[in-house]
Amino acid sequence: MTDWAIGPEGVALGSAGFPVQRAVDAKAAGVLFTANPVTGRRHEAVIDATPGLVSGAVDPDQFVVDTASGAIRDRTLVHDCLTDEQVRALATLGGQVEDHYGAPQAIEWALDAEGKLWLTQVRPVTTLYPVPPQRMDGSSPRIYLCLSLAQGLTQPITPMGLAAFRLLSTSAAELLGSPVNDPRDGSPAYTEAAQRPFVDLTPAIRSTTGRAIVPRVFDVMDARSAAVLREVSEDPHFAVLTSSRRDVGGRVARVLLRSGAPIRLLAAIASPALAHFQVRRTSRRLDMLLAAASRSATARLDFVEHLLRTKALPLLPRLVPAPAAGFLMLAVARKVLGKTAQPGELQTVLRGLPHNVTTEMDLALWSLAQRIRADEASVEAFAEPAEIVAERYRSGALPRVAQNGLSDFLGEHGHRAVAEIDLGLPRWSEDPTHLVGVLTNYLQQTDPALAPDLQHKAGTAAAEAKIAELVRRVSPLRARIVRFALRRTRELAGLRELPKHLLVRVLAAARRELRQVGAELVAAGRLDSPTDVFFLDLRDLRSPADLRAIVATHRADYEQEVRRPRVPRLIQSDGVEH
Repeated sequence: MTDWAIGPEGVALGSAGFPVQRAVDAKAAGVLFTANPVTGRRHEAVIDATPGLVSGAVDPDQFVVDTASGAIRDRTLVHDCLTDEQVRALATLGGQVEDHYGAPQAIEWALDAEGKLWLTQVRPVTTLYPVPPQRMDGSSPRIYLCLSLAQGLTQPITPMGLAAFRLLSTSAAELLGSPVNDPRDGSPAYTEAAQRPFVDLTPAIRSTTGRAIVPRVFDVMDARSAAVLREVSEDPHFAVLTSSRRDVGGRVARVLLRSGAPIRLLAAIASPALAHFQVRRTSRRLDMLLAAASRSATARLDFVEHLLRTKALPLLPRLVPAPAAGFLMLAVARKVLGKTAQPGELQTVLRGLPHNVTTEMDLALWSLAQRIRADEASVEAFAEPAEIVAERYRSGALPRVAQNGLSDFLGEHGHRAVAEIDLGLPRWSEDPTHLVGVLTNYLQQTDPALAPDLQHKAGTAAAEAKIAELVRRVSPLRARIVRFALRRTRELAGLRELPKHLLVRVLAAARRELRQVGAELVAAGRLDSPTDVFFLDLRDLRSPADLRAIVATHRADYEQEVRRPRVPRLIQSDGVEH
């Protein structure tokens, strides 16, 4: 018989110093997940059970238990080795373990001959995406949309980027007439999970107005989210609760009315030239507001908070009506054409749209590539790796054509960036490596048919030809309506990129100010690099403490989230991912 004794931490140690554990004569054994690893539901326990010891070679019995009610929702029996009472006891025990550790757990268990349950191993379930903490009043379930993924951004947002999102959400709440206690905390409808921003869409989905409007908005912005929202609307858990003027849709309507958005929409239809003039005027006024100025660090922080809270989102009621008018005219044309237009045909009308700032930026970059191609010294310089070319640009050492051309381009578009909705990430004006890579690819493009300018012209020609074709299919009166509507669509719909474009300019200006604050903190010995400021929160920057330890912690958390393999588009409050 082996001698044993209780070692430190209560572990039994044998005579040779090795751990000794009591063996369980298992009548049944298996694995218990305190959250459903397949659906993500946090209120479902999943139990696998086999007779005797656990074996991967044996198909288990499986039970799905509603941990709120104790009801066994589903069962697959192969061996019938557990009673319903034992299944519920396991689920209850799993809930106690989860409460102890504060997170869903995967638990290995065994049942001995006397019917006693033993837990043999516990480890966290790491495959579940964190559920956003509920901040709004109301009963579950709730539905959360990932704002960054809706913009195509899968990576986490930096701490300062999240601080900006919180202030923007405060701005949205205040526009809708809902004051926020602390602006830096964000709106109650805003929340975060895994360093991604989420918005609680439940009030919109549960109101008649919101249910009618929100999916249509996402049809233009993000078709996949629109499809999911329509699917969620069919779920009885998200039944309509209100159709009053106080619902989300009613609040949005009042904001639009106060801002004169309906009048702007009608004016855009009547005179696209006037709409374009108003857009240019708004852009010039924003430029004046964002102009760099000499300020103290505290004044810079005040300016950043003022920008994000009061200047960014209020632009939308002035900018959105014009492109909205374009898409309204597209809907009018679709209605008038009826079955004479085949599904998808009207998409051709949206090809080669003018007045699209993103398209114009790409065409400007292509034009720069052609100027570089015509200059032998610039072509030779771009044969180097993109990082080296970018460094030579920053030091002013590129050939004149490339240096001046890139400088002019960045003067107009340097506020843009990859993942540009995160103000914590560098703008092209700071690091043009990505642009250099695009230019290098353009310089290697030898097929004229793939040239962006020719493709844009081809898209324009295809759209004009499609309009003429559709007009010929209907009566003269309908033809006049269709022609007018589709002309307005082409003159106005391209402006849909402008609101985001100007918002990114606001974010770039905020980043510029925060970099200056970071430089002052480096001079004071409180940071190691000016860009460390983006791994802090706005509250941190108002603290007199040494901030380097906080930066290190936040950077480690961010880098851990970078490795997260997936991000759901929408999450229900019980953990269901879409």
